[in-house]
Amino acid sequence: MKRVIFVLLAVLLCLAGCSSERHNEKAINETLELFYKYINKRDFKSLATICSPGMKKNLEIMETFGDDMVVYHSWKTKSIIIHGNKAVAEVVAVDTFGNKTSCVWRLVKVGGAWLMDVFNLSAADEVVEEGNLQKETI
Repeated sequence: MKRVIFVLLAVLLCLAGCSSERHNEKAINETLELFYKYINKRDFKSLATICSPGMKKNLEIMETFGDDMVVYHSWKTKSIIIHGNKAVAEVVAVDTFGNKTSCVWRLVKVGGAWLMDVFNLSAADEVVEEGNLQKETI
C-alpha cells in the first residue's frame, strides 16, 4: 500500500512539474511575440514593459536607429531552456529582405512575468534566396 501511494505521489509531482514548464514556455513565447510586434511598430514605450532593467539600456540605443531598424516578416522559437527564474530561448527570425537571423535570448522571471534580458545575434546569419522563402520553414 505504501508503495502504491509513493508511486502515485511521484506521478502527480511529475505531472505538476510538466504543467508548470508548459505554462512557462507559453508565457516566454508570448513575451517573444510581443517583443517582435513592438520592434516592428517601433513602440519602445511598450517594449520597456517587457524588458529587464539591463535590457532597457539596450532599448535606448536601439531607439536611436529609428526607421533604419529592420522589420521582421516572421519568427519562430526553436528551443527554450528554463532554469528556475531564468530561461534561454533560441529564435530564428526572417526580416522583410529575406535575411535569416538566429537570436539567443535570455529571459528572467520577475514578479511572475518573463522579461527580455539579454540577446546574442548569430554570426551565421544567412540570406534566404527569394524562391526559398516560401519553402523555408523556420
